[in-house]
Amino acid sequence: MKRRHVFPGIGLVLAVSLLSAQEVPWVLVTNGAEWTARAGHATVIFDGRLWLLAGDTPSGLFNDVWSTGNGADWEEALDEAEWTPRTRLAAAELAGEMWLLGGADDSGPLNDVWHSANGGIWAQAASAAWSPRSGHAALRRDSAIWVMGGEDSTGPRNDVWRSEDGTSWTLVDPAAEWPARTGHAALVYDDKLWVLGGRDSSQYFADAWYSTDGTDWMPAGAAPWWTPRWGARCVEFEGEMWLLGGMDDSVGFAQDAWSSTDGALWQLRDPRSDWSPRREFGLAVFASRMWLFGGEDVTGFQDDIWNTASGATAEERPRQAPGVRLVVEPNPAAGRAPVARLSVGRPGRVAVSVFDGLGRRLVRRELAASGETEVRLPGLAAGVYVVRLEAASGRVTCRFVVR
Repeated sequence: MKRRHVFPGIGLVLAVSLLSAQEVPWVLVTNGAEWTARAGHATVIFDGRLWLLAGDTPSGLFNDVWSTGNGADWEEALDEAEWTPRTRLAAAELAGEMWLLGGADDSGPLNDVWHSANGGIWAQAASAAWSPRSGHAALRRDSAIWVMGGEDSTGPRNDVWRSEDGTSWTLVDPAAEWPARTGHAALVYDDKLWVLGGRDSSQYFADAWYSTDGTDWMPAGAAPWWTPRWGARCVEFEGEMWLLGGMDDSVGFAQDAWSSTDGALWQLRDPRSDWSPRREFGLAVFASRMWLFGGEDVTGFQDDIWNTASGATAEERPRQAPGVRLVVEPNPAAGRAPVARLSVGRPGRVAVSVFDGLGRRLVRRELAASGETEVRLPGLAAGVYVVRLEAASGRVTCRFVVR
């Protein structure tokens, strides 16, 4: 017999993607790293080590330098570097050295450039041709450093610069197609430069742009999957782009995790990660794991370290838990209410929860399931959601879209 259930009061009807979303199992390495809790620090992989530079702390801006060979045990290379204490700086590796670029110190935005071959001794290069700024992105591609966007004394920027030696800079694009912004995430993926999210003086962004040459930029998709945000971080991890956390424009700090292979279709991999919602944290892929460390959450600056080695490839993602099935038609939902049909391995009580794109649980209901059961959720607004089915025979978490 088919059972029908309706959950009133939270919006439209359930529409579940057939693409299962795995909850990423994060491991807490430590709740108190050797370095002071902070946000707005720079992260770079150099000489087989993971490096942390500067940042904003409870005691003010820092100019220290730390590194680790295993992600857990950190060594201080410098307590006070030659460059001024700062935050929202950028860093990259080029020609066997680390390069530190701009940021903001107590006097305002900067365009100074420093380089080091060991993290302990720094030399200053000529000041960059780009305006003093913070919240910009720096990437290494084609044996060059690329600097994109950020905020200077006039406001957010959308210019693109390139340097092959860290000293001589070429203006590649004075005004890219993407709106001027700061606090955006950026990475090199599929041999392209990518810019994701960020904010200007009046709004947050939920867009993804890419370019093969830094001059011609294309939007990856017409509709956003994740919510507008700034202070998020992104990396390439096992063949996919990953975007984590940030500051959302509606509820504040976010703790969701998304992945994509093309920048247009994004999969919500975890609506509520184990680490607290936060912005301007460190994120890097090191020693075959994705590492997240520091940042700022609602309680203040953090010094915790997390990593995960899971959820990397499509072949490793579980489609359904044994004995538990979810099938929804239509998906996406547009114009008419879809129906979620669930089945469990054996009759019993199950729990169905719905989360929004930031991991906020909107509803949780327990019900008796036997054979095939239909679940309806009237009234959800347009957006991306996650449904979680928990049964004695297993648990499945899936993404769904309402248009």
